[in-house]
Amino acid sequence: MIRPQLKQQLRQALGDGGSFEPDDFIIDIKSSPSDTVLSISCRFSDDFFLEARIVKRRGVTINIEVRPGAIVVEDIVAVADWDGLVAEVRAWRSRVAAELRAEPVVREIDAQRKELERLLSSLGKVEDAYFSKDEAAALRQKLDDLENVLAEQVRKSTENETQLEAKLTALHSDITALKEGLESLKKKGWAQRVMVKFGKWTRDPDVKEALKTGTEIVRGFLKGGS
Repeated sequence: MIRPQLKQQLRQALGDGGSFEPDDFIIDIKSSPSDTVLSISCRFSDDFFLEARIVKRRGVTINIEVRPGAIVVEDIVAVADWDGLVAEVRAWRSRVAAELRAEPVVREIDAQRKELERLLSSLGKVEDAYFSKDEAAALRQKLDDLENVLAEQVRKSTENETQLEAKLTALHSDITALKEGLESLKKKGWAQRVMVKFGKWTRDPDVKEALKTGTEIVRGFLKGGS
């Protein structure tokens, strides 16, 4: 068994930092003639755990299995002694807090990825050839039209002058990059770039509003590039 004083050290390590209370975690200790297994889980989520196997023989390293790990989702760490175990508990607790803070962002990114995949799948068959000069000229005009539509909506929706300038600069940079791609990319690759930019623009509430009317222009890109 683990001494009560050391159990208290564990509780302090779990509560340090202000993100959690010690009682947010469940500490379970099971002993056998050869070792003691320390398990820590979270009351609020089944996604995180720490399990340490402490051999009843001095000089043997303590192997710790953790989720989340320092780099990978699940990891195995070896520490030399109890102080090393307590330090790993603190590090694990900090990673759990970071994972919880990141979860909303991760969900948003995953939703954006799925939406982008949906947009890209809607391309269908696009000719794997370069644009002719006439096609490229027509698409440049459509890009100018789209920039005007989006920029006008941004001006209507953004009151802060600094934010307005930054958004217009970023929009112009995106449109310029698409224009430049007409000379170097084949139709399929260029159409995919359009859809990636389209996905980016839809994540901006101000720009997204304009895309309710600008969507037809984007679809026109694909027709013009096929």
